[in-house]
Amino acid sequence: MLAGGHACAQSTTSAPSEIELSGTEAYIYEKPTFEKMSQLYWALDAFNIKDDWAVDNYMQINECEIFQKNRANEFEWREIREAARAYIEKNIQNFPIRFEIVQPLRLSEYDFEQQAYKIWEPYQVDSVRMFEVLSAAYGHGWCGSSYEIKGYPKGLVFEFTRPLSITHIKMTPEEAKQFSETKMRGLPSGASTKAVYNSRDAYLVMNIKAYGYKGILKEMQVDPKAKILAALESYSIYADKDRQNLMFSETLRRKEGGKSAEEMLKNRVLENREKERLKEEKRKQKEAERKAQEEEVQEAKNKKSKR
Repeated sequence: MLAGGHACAQSTTSAPSEIELSGTEAYIYEKPTFEKMSQLYWALDAFNIKDDWAVDNYMQINECEIFQKNRANEFEWREIREAARAYIEKNIQNFPIRFEIVQPLRLSEYDFEQQAYKIWEPYQVDSVRMFEVLSAAYGHGWCGSSYEIKGYPKGLVFEFTRPLSITHIKMTPEEAKQFSETKMRGLPSGASTKAVYNSRDAYLVMNIKAYGYKGILKEMQVDPKAKILAALESYSIYADKDRQNLMFSETLRRKEGGKSAEEMLKNRVLENREKERLKEEKRKQKEAERKAQEEEVQEAKNKKSKR
């Protein structure tokens, strides 16, 4: 359900799905499990490979049994940590940056003029750029820890390069009638409007590519989430959870104004990095000026004391 310009989805399985784009290129879009999220953070340079804690926490997430068995023995763990560090360095280029987001939909009334089924307002995706995705681990403990694991949020907030709007689904009156009759089987006569709308379920499946890590979002009494810049590469709408009945599909990897969505987002990431670099240079310059002033003051005090 949508709220405050955000859409929220949840991951329940770890099996990846495969989609073919541009006729010849095939990509794997992973389900956003906690394990896959932990690899995404590394792929987007969220950590320094030299940080022991980042490697240790990665092992806690991905190799719980090894972590619990050996973490207390610093001699054994040092060898395991270095092996894990080498593994991450070797495989980081293969860590996932493409993910699948599933958003439930509900349909309300059929618009005969537009020949389209309206998406029920609470489920509409109306100019949404921020999609909140929670792993099945969100709000729960992990590998013996009841608290959050430092640096590794169990939820993501994907920020798209451009807003997505899906308020209607095109279909002929004949298709709409068949859809409605199929969905309403088993409903009692005289069912409420709300019950009818709830019976008309559909599923929006979005395939996204992540490009940039923007840090951790923290809210009071809520588990943290990581903010991720991403591009929507394609999306499909199905009439069933098993994805056997495709209602609509669109690929969004085409060029826009001479630039693809990927290029637009890459430029945005580079601009943000340049801003951070200039900010750091300015901070260092101020620090150097402050130290120089302190040294001048100290030198003046020393001269005064010698008189």
